[in-house]
Amino acid sequence: MGGSARALRQVQFRVPPLSSPGPKRRVGGRVRGVESARFAVGDARFDRGAGPPTRRRPKKSDPATECLGRSRGGMSTKIHACTDALGNGVCLRATGGQAGDCPHLPALLEGLAPGQVIADTSYDSDKNRAYCAEKNIDVVIPNRPNRTAPAPFDEEQYEDRNKIERFFNRMKRHRRLATRYEKTVVSFLAFWHVAAALDWLR
Repeated sequence: MGGSARALRQVQFRVPPLSSPGPKRRVGGRVRGVESARFAVGDARFDRGAGPPTRRRPKKSDPATECLGRSRGGMSTKIHACTDALGNGVCLRATGGQAGDCPHLPALLEGLAPGQVIADTSYDSDKNRAYCAEKNIDVVIPNRPNRTAPAPFDEEQYEDRNKIERFFNRMKRHRRLATRYEKTVVSFLAFWHVAAALDWLR
């Protein structure tokens, strides 16, 4: 017998032959309106305008403005304080942990009229001594080891510097200050002032 097996199966099972699709006919054509409706809903997967913003907003804070610096112990904030003769906090400033103490002496004494300044060796500089001499302030600061011309120094009066050390010890009892819970330096200094005021009321 001649012929293909396909023709035999059609005769045996009486299956009508399928006509081949013409040039204007499509098998399994898509339904109209499905794709357009999908885009109209706003599916995030087909968002043609997705992409990075062309204009970025400035950062609200950075380590420089929040007074964060890397010191030996890691990222930290340093507090520069000035107290009166009774050990009560008068002025507070915050800087990064890597900042030095010496440049901040004039800022701590700004607006004050002390008769004497007692500070440790880190505040010893010609500029600070000249500033105190201009304001008629007696200086009780130990000389740096590398100072070529040592200045006179009263060791008995220097013993009163324990007032500032005791002030910091009292402030560090607050865990909120010792570990800096606040992210912004404004809130951090605000609680320092509150703690100093409560300590003064005691």
